[in-house]
Amino acid sequence: MSTVDKMLIKGIRSFDPENKNVITFFRPLTLIVGPNGAGKTTIIECLKLSCTGELPPNARSGHSFVHDPKVSLSLSLSLSLFLSLSLSLTSSSPE
Repeated sequence: MSTVDKMLIKGIRSFDPENKNVITFFRPLTLIVGPNGAGKTTIIECLKLSCTGELPPNARSGHSFVHDPKVSLSLSLSLSLFLSLSLSLTSSSPE
C-alpha cells in the first residue's frame, strides 16, 4: 500500500511562494479543516496534480492555479510542489 507522508506547497493559489508550507499526513486519517480561502481545496488539487499530472478543472493551463504575482505585487513567479510517498509491501505466506 502506498501512503502520502508529506507535501510541500509553494506559490500555488493562496500558498505564498516565499514560504515553505509543509503538510504532514497522518495514518490512518488526516482531516483538512479551515475557513473559506484557507487552501483546503488547493491541498486536494495539489495531491491530484502530483499523483496524476492533471490540473484542476478551469485552471486555464495552470494560469489560475499558481500564485498570482499581480495580487502579491511581486515581479516573478515561483512555484514548488513536492510529495513524499511511502510504499509498504506485504507478502502473504501460504498456510
